[in-house]
Amino acid sequence: MKIALLQGAFGAWGGAEQLLALLAEGFVARGHHVTVMSGDFSEIAHERLTRTGATLETLTHMHGQGWKRLQVRLGGGRARVDVAPLADHVVRLDRGAMVRGAGMLARRLQQFDVVSPHNFPSPWWVAEACWRGGDTPPVVWHCNEPSRSLYPGLFDAASFQFTPSKDPLQAHDRKAGHWFGSIVYLSHYVAARGNAIFDRDDARVVYPGIPLDPYVPRPQRRPGPFRVLTVNRLVGPKNVDVALDAVRKLPDVELHIVGDGPLMDDLRARAAGLERVRFDGFLGDEGLRAAYADADALLFIPTGEPFGLVLLEAAALGVPAVASNHGGPSEIVVEGQTGTRVDPTSAEAVAAGLRRLQSMSPEDRRRLGDAARLRVEQLFSVDRFVSEYERIFQGLDSVKR
Repeated sequence: MKIALLQGAFGAWGGAEQLLALLAEGFVARGHHVTVMSGDFSEIAHERLTRTGATLETLTHMHGQGWKRLQVRLGGGRARVDVAPLADHVVRLDRGAMVRGAGMLARRLQQFDVVSPHNFPSPWWVAEACWRGGDTPPVVWHCNEPSRSLYPGLFDAASFQFTPSKDPLQAHDRKAGHWFGSIVYLSHYVAARGNAIFDRDDARVVYPGIPLDPYVPRPQRRPGPFRVLTVNRLVGPKNVDVALDAVRKLPDVELHIVGDGPLMDDLRARAAGLERVRFDGFLGDEGLRAAYADADALLFIPTGEPFGLVLLEAAALGVPAVASNHGGPSEIVVEGQTGTRVDPTSAEAVAAGLRRLQSMSPEDRRRLGDAARLRVEQLFSVDRFVSEYERIFQGLDSVKR
């Protein structure tokens, strides 16, 4: 098959970017021809995606004057929405640019057997091209999550009741989501919200996976104090501030923080006086695996997290986790079997979860870690991830829309 994977922009290298790269690499290994299209490729993205064997293509004509601000023209008016940076850019969308580029993109997409947009705004690009460009291949939207800026409160609570607003951007997004032939979500948590928003009940859930070969559990942990590792982009919803407050209550626990982001300075200030806290910044693949292997537990407590690849990476090395008790992490971590789940907004609850693991014998923690590794092998391998997507693609109606 000839497969087109589209991403709005590649800036910071996070879970969404990693998943697209794993799909590209897996498809190429199975003999498919893969082209990754994006409005922007950072240096790290270009290097890692080139390594997959995929062809890279920049879609400069689909956005107006670069990645500066979100400014979407719909009809004769102009509507604006403030959004958080997307992959270290603030997106500027211009409907005029999309309309002008839609014909070119449609002609390009007609050369593929299946088209799969990923992160916003690539689903809008594909929808615009399909609406205006005539016959197009089947489209499968890989939806990490609906746009948080368009649906306030989407991930603020365990439940979500959707009522359409009069926002023209939201209406445009819902039109695209309802039109796509298939939508694949990465967790049931996200699927429930997506089905409500896009008024459909045919969602498929395909759990992401990771390659297991690089992850070899160590026979024994290193000696020393109980070490907790957290791996996050340093932004508010990741609750690293709560992690610091929890560790402050545990005088014999070390916390190593891996990641970078706009809150680095604020978090360093919050950690003042905590000699047991270390900021390691961004680590490459080998450095990150070494950090996992030296940890006694992973702490991953974001709010409204769609999934959580770091939980799989730690589990593959036999590291049990203290994780959020809702969202994607609750579908990965099994309470009492592979770790424990806690209220991610409560420092007291997080501290109690860490104490539960710390109070266990090394043998009992090892049993949790072994069960976590087995769960990854059974449910979250990259081979299963790619295979399920391949089956979806191969089962699509080959007739152009």
